[in-house]
Amino acid sequence: MDATRAEVRVHGVVASPDHSAATSRGVYLFVNGRYIRDRGAAHAVLRAFGGSLPAGRHPAAVLFLEVPLERVDVNVHPQKLEVRFTDPRSVYDAIHGAVADALRPAPWLRHRPRPETSPAGAAELLDDAASVLAAARRGTEARAALGPFLPLPVAREPEPPPAFAPPLEAAAASLGYFGSLRYLGQHARTYLLCEAPGGALVIVDQHASHERLLFHRLREGWRSRHLEVQPFLVPPVVTLPPATARALEAALPEVRRLGLEVDPFGGDSFAVKGAPALLAGVAMQPLLADLAQQAEQAGRTAAVEQAVDDLLATMACHAAVRASEEVSPEEGRALLDGLDAVDFKARCPHGRPVVFELPLAELERRVGRR
Repeated sequence: MDATRAEVRVHGVVASPDHSAATSRGVYLFVNGRYIRDRGAAHAVLRAFGGSLPAGRHPAAVLFLEVPLERVDVNVHPQKLEVRFTDPRSVYDAIHGAVADALRPAPWLRHRPRPETSPAGAAELLDDAASVLAAARRGTEARAALGPFLPLPVAREPEPPPAFAPPLEAAAASLGYFGSLRYLGQHARTYLLCEAPGGALVIVDQHASHERLLFHRLREGWRSRHLEVQPFLVPPVVTLPPATARALEAALPEVRRLGLEVDPFGGDSFAVKGAPALLAGVAMQPLLADLAQQAEQAGRTAAVEQAVDDLLATMACHAAVRASEEVSPEEGRALLDGLDAVDFKARCPHGRPVVFELPLAELERRVGRR
């Protein structure tokens, strides 16, 4: 990544959500060439992952910040391991924005060529990646180590298919990662099986992928204040346990801002007069109970933006297709085509993987063809 915001330049490399750790020690930060430790920067990196990591897991990154000298004080720690920024919020926003923009299109999702056409030098690329982290531990030498790294290709939004469908490998050049997959069918009524242009077997979790898609659309609608709300002809009445009802009543302003038109109906009951159209068919009682619990926890521990994301993720989870549900070929194809236009498409908003890829070479090795 390489981005500049408010005179703060952020460049470096960040690992995909497939790699995570139990602590934030995998985030290496250099300010004007000096290695430092900064909790705010580590938190900015974590928040930039947009829920793509499971709870309690932390990302890995090597980041270099270029900050005007007058905006940073390096004399606040005897070993020079900490600094003080005159405007820490601008630094936080610069780190968050750079990392989020790098992760948003999930650039690590890319089709690999067939084994017989694999380019030479894969081992050298892995050695280069390892050398970056090793250099980070040595200090400012990591600045030079990043030189050979180039940005990965970014998946483009899918285009309408031509009247004559070209071969799978040729079609992949004009489609995103998911749009270029050949849909094969459903396995165990839970997973979508697909073939990648390079011959790999791609397995997509139908619930996790649909949840990410719905979460993206709910969040975009909330941010633009254009969340389509469907009124109910006969409002369902939901009765909750007393403690849950009190929590929901306290959170009603936040719940209404999410497109759920909920009013008290006496005692521990609530009338649901409308809901986002994306939640069509969702059972209101378990949804409201989960939202009440989520809002109660968020009010104590989370920032406003994080709280909204958590609530929207809960709504998306309730509305997404479940495991063990039949998915028609048309529905499977539509889900795949929609994923390429979604941010952070490789993980559901709770951090679970959306896709698993089994390379053709590995498959052939397991069945004795190699």
